[in-house]
Amino acid sequence: MFVACSYDGEIVCCDCEWNAVSNKLVIPDGEKLSHAAVARDGRSLIVTCGGSAPYESEYDRSMIGVIAIEHLQNTRCGGEDGDARESSVEFQLKLEYRLTGQFEFAEFVHESNQYIYIVCHTSQNGVWSQLYERVPVGESGHVEYAMIQRVGLNERGPGVAMVQPNEDNSMAAIAFSDRSVSIVDMKSMEVISHFQCLGSSAIRCLIFENNCIYTKSQTRTLDEWKIDYNSKTVSLLRSYNTAFSTVYMFCWDDERKDKMWLMTDHSLHLYDTVTQKDESVSFHSLTCCGIDFSPDGKYLVTGDFCGNVFVWDMTSHPHQIYEFSQSTNVFMSVRALKCKWSRTGDDQRVWLDVFVGTMDGNVFCWKVNLMNPEETQEPERIFALQDSITCLELQHGDDPSLLAVGTSDGMLCVMERPRPGEGSLMRIKLAIVAHRPITDNTDLRFGSINKYSEVWSVSWSPCNNYIVTASEDQTCSIWNLYGEKMHSLTGHTTAVTAVEWRKIPSLGEVLITIADDRNVMVWRLNTPQNIHYHHHQQIASRRPDHSDQEGSTSKYIDKKNKWGLYHIFTTEGFGLDWHTLTYMCVERSKNDRIAVATQNGYVFVWDIKTKQLVSRYKRHNASIEGMAWSDDEENNYLATCSSDCTINVYCMLAEATVYRNK
Repeated sequence: MFVACSYDGEIVCCDCEWNAVSNKLVIPDGEKLSHAAVARDGRSLIVTCGGSAPYESEYDRSMIGVIAIEHLQNTRCGGEDGDARESSVEFQLKLEYRLTGQFEFAEFVHESNQYIYIVCHTSQNGVWSQLYERVPVGESGHVEYAMIQRVGLNERGPGVAMVQPNEDNSMAAIAFSDRSVSIVDMKSMEVISHFQCLGSSAIRCLIFENNCIYTKSQTRTLDEWKIDYNSKTVSLLRSYNTAFSTVYMFCWDDERKDKMWLMTDHSLHLYDTVTQKDESVSFHSLTCCGIDFSPDGKYLVTGDFCGNVFVWDMTSHPHQIYEFSQSTNVFMSVRALKCKWSRTGDDQRVWLDVFVGTMDGNVFCWKVNLMNPEETQEPERIFALQDSITCLELQHGDDPSLLAVGTSDGMLCVMERPRPGEGSLMRIKLAIVAHRPITDNTDLRFGSINKYSEVWSVSWSPCNNYIVTASEDQTCSIWNLYGEKMHSLTGHTTAVTAVEWRKIPSLGEVLITIADDRNVMVWRLNTPQNIHYHHHQQIASRRPDHSDQEGSTSKYIDKKNKWGLYHIFTTEGFGLDWHTLTYMCVERSKNDRIAVATQNGYVFVWDIKTKQLVSRYKRHNASIEGMAWSDDEENNYLATCSSDCTINVYCMLAEATVYRNK
């Protein structure tokens, strides 16, 4: 059994197969859970929640919660075949005690939950350590923790960077922002020793074993320090040369103590301390951007700013890290991805066409043979535009022929696949300036709308005859395939970053928009049948002269179709740090849910029909730069990618959102 804790204050016990074996405890005011530790007897858990130090006043508070882990009993339940089978042992999580203050770290001392060691940090009083003792109150079973000792570590000196206990929780290594480290006996509160580490940047991680401390410096060395408890001194024993500088986490390999796992910002390394060589496990290396599922949901394709494109096999064991089956590099920063099947002569869907839009304006097609990787072709450039590709969207259907493209200079282009015998280059069907700069804008907080009105997102209508664009100019526009503007939506106060046009059984046709103003707007078509008028009657007019595009489109504004604002969801009021909304996608099944990603790594899920918030979690440590929902109703996967170079895959259940972080 292990305990899993989330940034949002959710705690649950799981077995080795990620099955919950306890109730899910949500800590009141448990936002920003930063640290958790289990007592050595396995009966208690302590967590630290709250803001970051230094705290300016007594009103800037964090919270420490002590949680009892009560063992219940073995239970038996019926299996699928009706026979009884023994299930996992169950546990009950209960918040036993909470303490508010200006805390950075809390840890149980020694072998039980009788004592807790707390590190405090305020701008007025510096860094202090406190020792609390568990005190039963009466015969009711209620307990409290009373402070029995307080010792100053420094006054108005450097702040706390991290705290790491040793193996038996008898001592702690407290690292400060000036790269100095104090070794403290957590029971007597005595400072055993204090020493200065190598390098210049803050210490992000260290290993503290009974008489050794390992630290990572910016000089690409892994330093081993020897502690002499008799003389109370620490000396540098040896330095290991590594090929990387910034490390966020390292730990010993379970099988061999002379090998160590080190995690950088974009790769994982197994480092041999004897040979001083490492085996690199590297995937996305700079801002994972662009993500899409294969049409059957069995493969996931992702890209990054280094030009890497990976195809991940989603059919592997659901509780293991997915393995990428194939990869390539287009040698240009990937901005957007879309996938479709490519039919063969016998109609077997073994080829996956991956369209890759890059920041230098190129679009590539990578033909992937899923059955025989040796036949996979190299990416081929199929067209190029003058400015960055910001979004790609294929027509609906099994065999789409048109690809809509948005660019950073406000262009909307519709590309058509070549006819048989014409080669691989796509033909331009439509190219217009869909959004023009706002020259009188004075709000410089967002984007560059004085120079450009970037098209951040495009979406096809359910009938495939119209395209809606979302732009930096704070509007959405509906276009037909002649380049005529049929309708405009206004209401957002900042850049509109994503749009989806869907037909939902319970509501009819809806347009959903998100923007930097943190609002999600759902627009409903106000017609008797809630169906777009032009689905039944195509406009009978000649293709306009595009020499004066702005003048030619204004008179084609659609007056018959009125899109009314149905509902507004917002991410305000949840106590999040500053953020914007970046990406959105709509569930393909009957549940009518929308998922929205934020610039600071959160994912929100709402039910459009009930207007209820289904889920809200922090999923990434940086901005989410792509989101996709699979068409596979059996597994119903939602995937996100981020500039933290990770990909998360979530299994979206009908009544709750459960995620699997891959």
